[in-house]
Amino acid sequence: MRRFLEDFMRNFLFGTGNFGQVVLHCVKNAGINVDAFIDLNEKNVGKKIGGLPVIDIKEVEKDSKIIIASNRNNYSYLHSLLVKYGLTNFQDCDEFLSNIDFETLEVDWSKERIESEIKTHLSRASNIKSGNKKLVVNSIDVVVTEKCSLKCKDCSNLMQYYEKPKNAEVEELSKDLFLILNSVDQVNELRFIGGEPLLVKSIYEFIENTSNFKNFNELVVFTNGTIIPSDEKMRMMSDPRIRFQISDYGISLSKRVKNLIQALSKFKIRYVVDRVTTWQNCATIEPKERTPEQNLSVFANCCVNDAFTLLHGRLYGCPFSAHAENLQAIPHAAGDSFELEDRSEGETREGFKKLMSKVFYQACKYCNGRDYTVSTVDAAVQTKKPLKYDKVIKLNAIL
Repeated sequence: MRRFLEDFMRNFLFGTGNFGQVVLHCVKNAGINVDAFIDLNEKNVGKKIGGLPVIDIKEVEKDSKIIIASNRNNYSYLHSLLVKYGLTNFQDCDEFLSNIDFETLEVDWSKERIESEIKTHLSRASNIKSGNKKLVVNSIDVVVTEKCSLKCKDCSNLMQYYEKPKNAEVEELSKDLFLILNSVDQVNELRFIGGEPLLVKSIYEFIENTSNFKNFNELVVFTNGTIIPSDEKMRMMSDPRIRFQISDYGISLSKRVKNLIQALSKFKIRYVVDRVTTWQNCATIEPKERTPEQNLSVFANCCVNDAFTLLHGRLYGCPFSAHAENLQAIPHAAGDSFELEDRSEGETREGFKKLMSKVFYQACKYCNGRDYTVSTVDAAVQTKKPLKYDKVIKLNAIL
């Protein structure tokens, strides 16, 4: 493969994010020269990333070799896009990812985050190459609560719109999640999320019971650094697959991050801290004037297009679809989710397959999109009251 690449005059990496920079590091360690990054975001074209120029896809010579450096569920879309521009000499990056040296790698991700991203990518790539013989789910957001200890006006999960947020019925949520886990072959990442999931007192028993299942790689608890579980609760999270994902919004909001880290370290529970200063601007709910082709592009490049969401007894294709519909901010789309009550394991498995076959969801028509082209806003700006929005009845009147 190395000789095959060197036979071509120029080599390019398609994708400039943190994962793209990890791939660049690995490709260089394999002894392969890379000439430039390709990026679809016009804002990045002309910049330098990792010491390499970023160019537009239209500038690439037809006989160039392209290595796809994407950790998103958009392979088929990127393949078809390259073919559209006459670039047929391309391959995915999975075979290079073993060439990593954490001592020399410079990227804005922790070692644990990089290892998790690579593991997920390789699992997905392996399943695709096997003809998707197994039903492998990349991630499932398990919504434990709509309540939060912060009141962020730009929350991508739309918590800022809930006037009367409520906790999930954990007994029913457990039943639904266990049905799902019995129905699929593997889940790369179970994400216990809110709101702030640690507000729910029974979450620890739920986590402990979920740990009995062996067909998930990680159980990630997303928290904002405002709550510290007691020692008794910490002892219930002994499964080494459990990881805390801590969003640190600064000392004025995430006031207990240091204490939480100390508590997690005491009980040898894994954690990753992300110091978050900006978010993607993807928290509005309003109809967008897009063609079907544009919605396909929005979906293909979305960072959560394979983040299924379990909310109040239904499994949705993504968190925006779940919460926007739950808020009655968008019309119900029958094919974009399914009810779990009274379903067999076989029916649940088929439900997943149907969602996975989608090229975009109806909810995409109301979403800004969640890719690298979306503008950013300051993270965790607080609001005193729930934000106003148009409900479906009013929307239908204007559409």
